Amino acid sequence: MDGKTYSEMLSLSEGDQFLFVDSHYDVKRLATFIRMKTKNILAYVEGETYNIPKPLFDSIVKRAEVKPKIDVTMLAGDYFYINRRGVAVLFEFVMYKGDKLYAKNLITGTPTTIDNILFAGTVKNLLKIL
Repeated sequence: MDGKTYSEMLSLSEGDQFLFVDSHYDVKRLATFIRMKTKNILAYVEGETYNIPKPLFDSIVKRAEVKPKIDVTMLAGDYFYINRRGVAVLFEFVMYKGDKLYAKNLITGTPTTIDNILFAGTVKNLLKIL
């Protein structure tokens, strides 16, 4: 992997589509970026989650649209959820502070600070999906 390809890999953001070399079949496959790990790229490939070794990265195909994830209309007491490894975890909103959410974990009852990138949606939005 050359320097240009490496810097392109480091610029990936959630939802970007990229090609990687499948070492089993020696073909290029399409994946959707989730997050970067120390030695691997966590990505969706044909609906399943895979750890793709960084040296197998080839190129970015399509950049995802960047949308603000936080619902700024939330009021204290509103419920929202985060996506934790494919499982929705429910919280009660307390307040915003910078790029963090302060919330109460409804399972443990403890106050929690959550980075805004983990915000997945409000319970109202979840009920519309179901």
